Amino acid sequence: MDRFRNLIAQLNDPHRVAQATRRAVEVGVALCVLLAPMALGGRYEAGKLLYIGLVMGTCAAWLTCRRSSGEPRLPPAVFAVLAAVLAIPLVQIVPLPSGLLDQLSPARATLLPAWEADGGLAGLLGQWRTLSYATSETRLGIALAVAHVGLFLVAFHAIRDKQDVRRLLGLIAGGAVLMAAIGVVQSVLPNGKILWVYDYAYRKTGAAAQGAFTTPNHFGHFVMLGLGPLAYFLLHTLKTGPLATRSRSGQNAGTDQAKFLAAACLAGLVVVLAAAVMSQSRGVLGTLVIALALCGLLFARIGWLRWRQVAVGAITAVVLASIAVSLGYGSLEEGGTRDLNSIEDWQNDNGRFAIWAANARAFVASPWIGYGIGTHRDVYHAFMSTPCETEFTHAESGYLQVATECGLAGIVLLVAVLALLWLWCSAGLRSCSNPEDAALWSAIIVGLATCVLHGAVDFIWYVPACLLVAILLAAAAARLHQLTAAAQAQTSASHDHRSHGYLPAAVSLALVWAVVAAIPAARAAQHWDRYLQANRALDFVSQRQLTEPDERALRKLADERDYYLASMVAELRAVVAIRPDYSRAHERLASRCLQQFELSRLYAENAMTLPSIREAALAAEFPSEEEVRGWLNRAFDQNSRLLLLAHDHARAALRLDPLSAEAYMQLAQLDFLESAANRNTPLLTNQAMRVRPLDGAVLYEAGLQSHFAGDLESWRERWRKAIELPGDHRYRMVSQMACCLPAQVLLDEFPVDWKMQQFAYRTYEQAGDTESLRVLAKHATDSLAQPAGDLSPGELAFRWRQASAMQLSLDQVDAA
Repeated sequence: MDRFRNLIAQLNDPHRVAQATRRAVEVGVALCVLLAPMALGGRYEAGKLLYIGLVMGTCAAWLTCRRSSGEPRLPPAVFAVLAAVLAIPLVQIVPLPSGLLDQLSPARATLLPAWEADGGLAGLLGQWRTLSYATSETRLGIALAVAHVGLFLVAFHAIRDKQDVRRLLGLIAGGAVLMAAIGVVQSVLPNGKILWVYDYAYRKTGAAAQGAFTTPNHFGHFVMLGLGPLAYFLLHTLKTGPLATRSRSGQNAGTDQAKFLAAACLAGLVVVLAAAVMSQSRGVLGTLVIALALCGLLFARIGWLRWRQVAVGAITAVVLASIAVSLGYGSLEEGGTRDLNSIEDWQNDNGRFAIWAANARAFVASPWIGYGIGTHRDVYHAFMSTPCETEFTHAESGYLQVATECGLAGIVLLVAVLALLWLWCSAGLRSCSNPEDAALWSAIIVGLATCVLHGAVDFIWYVPACLLVAILLAAAAARLHQLTAAAQAQTSASHDHRSHGYLPAAVSLALVWAVVAAIPAARAAQHWDRYLQANRALDFVSQRQLTEPDERALRKLADERDYYLASMVAELRAVVAIRPDYSRAHERLASRCLQQFELSRLYAENAMTLPSIREAALAAEFPSEEEVRGWLNRAFDQNSRLLLLAHDHARAALRLDPLSAEAYMQLAQLDFLESAANRNTPLLTNQAMRVRPLDGAVLYEAGLQSHFAGDLESWRERWRKAIELPGDHRYRMVSQMACCLPAQVLLDEFPVDWKMQQFAYRTYEQAGDTESLRVLAKHATDSLAQPAGDLSPGELAFRWRQASAMQLSLDQVDAA
């Protein structure tokens, strides 16, 4: 009973409640820094939900804390910036009148001509009424933005004095060292899985350190953010602690503790630097060199480093960077090492300059408020001037990404943020009355500069774990500036019980909505991951089928293919059931249903292919959709449902994302399921080519539609372009043409490269067309007699061996 009374007394004690809630806020912020990065940096849906949930819990503690103590006054400029962060994406998802849409998004008429009221697809798909071209992705972006705003507010109000700033810097330093240690150990002892447990579908862990992140450059950025705080604590211990003032009489406990702290900071700094270098990311390397130089200059300015030490460090950094470049140090984001010896390498590597130029063109086409947060993956295709095999989920530059997705509104907001940071940091450095305060500012500036600089060559801001550290540093800068100004004015006006009293409650409610919005995506993510794993296995099986000569092995591979395909369909159906607004899953499901139907025709008595079915249905001129579907059910039994599913999900994909080119082509293939009034195959085909003009798969399907319509000239033109573009569609093209065209016609009509020529040879060989084989063998030999161009000697020798093998297989020993 006494314990219960004591507990009640403690709960009624405002001072104890304030202490407990402040401690809860500190624990919440610590969990954000230490735990959120472990979930793939928060990049994917489950990690985003974890991050938003942690911020919501921390914000709830803040809501309790402010009732028992005063809180800092939020500057009006900061409040305006935070409001704009939420306002821009909200405007992007609000349905608007067509006239206003055309003014705010001039590119709409060019990108979506078929969606206009008189465009032809209004009856089938409706009209697109929002500025965002992917409203579901933008809504998830709003949920993340709410979490970022909530984290800033919590951190800002949790900082009461300079000691709180030091604790925050210590937390950031600890998080960086922990992640760096994990990355180094994982790089030395890899098993191909992230954190040794998660099998990521797109890459395996290896020599390049990446820690708990999905790519080395995100990992390198996160650990670099701890550089400034670690340097601060190391130099602070050496310059102001017992080590700086110890007497000649000997050591004491304080000196031993300072030695241990200095050794720990030095070891952490070494681990962080090693991890950043081991990330093997060029953007990280360049940013690291600049951050080290800035760190040296700032700490030398206050006398904590000697200028000679800074000069030696700068020379060492330049020498090491030069050695790394000369050894071919490059980004391994796509799994290969690339040289950095010239500007052309930057231009050609993964099309970085090409995607930058595409984003610039996209911005010019729609400059006011952009295409919507989360839309870059689909938007950039329409503005690429050269084909690129890599899919750019992001713009490889934070500034260009903001310009594309948020337009001038986003750029103005970004400039306002940078201006505030510059104002706080420059004023803080100028007003410092002692070296310790200047060192505190220096640590913050190094971290913020790292974020600003690296963001120019990589879009690391969309990774919550990377951005949350920058948000905490920005909150520390804002609060430290406020504390410094209050100290100079000798006033406590920076605390106010009345300032924005509604803010904690409003942010808490918004975070509850954000968690609810993120839950379906997180639940669906596990099924999406399993789909990606099955897709990877299916790709491996498909590659083996191209080269496997044994019939028994081919039958086994066919069984594996059917199994993985069925698994993919099941997982995708689970995804759309949980998250019906995910357009990408709808489009993939439609594609896999069509693939399943085509494979079912291989073993059926009625072996009609989809083009034959389409031709028969259109020739029959069924008066209604119901009669078409009834005919399909009678002719193909349960397999007909695959066509209906594909049609429904392709339409759903387009209603969620009007830039899904593959969904347009799927509807074009299934146009016989529509009524005559909604049957607009040329419009669908042209719309697909409008949003992805350099997509080989789209041009391939468009060529098929032209051939079906009897427009052979358009077919040739589209297929000539398609065969020169990267993608698996080229194998289908060659296989189809080899069935009906002699090799000489194939070579005369289409620009067939060496790889496709070798595939064509195997295809004609299976068909037993000896004359075509002789033509291909002669063409291969003649092409090698021409100048080698940019082929390496090894590649040229390999091609000569392939040509010789072709001649030998035809018993042409002299030619071989």
